[in-house]
Amino acid sequence: MVHGSRIPEHYTQDWQVDATYSGNPMFRPAGSTPGHSFELGRLAIQHWDLCGRPQNGAVERGRQLIETALKDAWMPNGGFCYTLDLNGTPDVTDRYWWPVTEAIGALAVLLRLDPKPSDENWYRKIW
Repeated sequence: MVHGSRIPEHYTQDWQVDATYSGNPMFRPAGSTPGHSFELGRLAIQHWDLCGRPQNGAVERGRQLIETALKDAWMPNGGFCYTLDLNGTPDVTDRYWWPVTEAIGALAVLLRLDPKPSDENWYRKIW
């Protein structure tokens, strides 16, 4: 389930977004983690490619996840914040290695399968 082109981390038993979840900021964070958006966006586009590139909107949805995470999570001094609230505002602003690697992988896939000039700019900026 995608919420404003972000992937919420927690849901209620009836699969509604759990906006009240507070959890553990490190291991079960509230809101969304941009690293998961990079990962799912990349996987959706790779799956589309491996399935023969059907006209199913996968590239557009994958790109939207990736671009939203880039926009929301990039910090003024570089790097990606760890989590966002459900509106896309940085919540836990600590920076870890894994969202960077997911973003590099996502942009590499976009550059290979659906390139736009901004993808190259982001790819080089993150490296």
